[in-house]
Amino acid sequence: MIILTSDTDWVPDKVLDYFLDILDEYDAKATIFATNKVSCRNHEAAIHPYPEISYDKQGYARSSSFDTVENLKKVFPQALGTRSHGLIISTDLLMGLPVLGIGYDSTYLLTFQDNIRPYNIYPGLLEIPIHWMDIEIMRFGKSLRLDNDYLRRQERSKALYVYDFHPSHVFTNTFSLDFYYDVYKPHYTDVEYLEGKRNRNEFGTEDTLIQLLEVVDRTSLKVMKDIYLEWNEKMNKK
Repeated sequence: MIILTSDTDWVPDKVLDYFLDILDEYDAKATIFATNKVSCRNHEAAIHPYPEISYDKQGYARSSSFDTVENLKKVFPQALGTRSHGLIISTDLLMGLPVLGIGYDSTYLLTFQDNIRPYNIYPGLLEIPIHWMDIEIMRFGKSLRLDNDYLRRQERSKALYVYDFHPSHVFTNTFSLDFYYDVYKPHYTDVEYLEGKRNRNEFGTEDTLIQLLEVVDRTSLKVMKDIYLEWNEKMNKK
């Protein structure tokens, strides 16, 4: 099965709305991992904290991200999941998430891997790995264009194929790391500038999103919460 997700990364509202408008146009649902207070419309809201590590006098690592998760949980009390910004792994944070009412995490990246299954990473916490992330495909130097037959096989599969789109890359239709670092990153708050620099020549991230939405049966799309609840139900039966 295919699951659509997104990391907001503090984008301006207009950039996020551009992405959400595409989802609404195709009547597709997704899980939105939010870094700050935003409108996720009718999509599942999850939390996208920036992990920070501090050390006590004995040199033991301690994650100070609990405050961030707690604060975002107040903004999104219904949130059941997290994905750390930058895909930074903090075992201290992961172990403590269930105490904060978090049931699943989606920070581990398994690019190009097949037959992905969720797994119990810590007591009370399900890990749902990422299969495809826009910026990581660019880092590999691979094409953002998807294989339609492969998408259909993923859609029919019982394995999980989590796709992660950043609204920033969708808005500018980012197609390469150079474009991202030269055009978007230095001007990420200047929406008017970004609109004028939107890529219209190369196959970019917006094109990938639209390709996926036009190929798959949108009614088959699930959100991360669905996977967690199904897993939780199975665990309760054991």
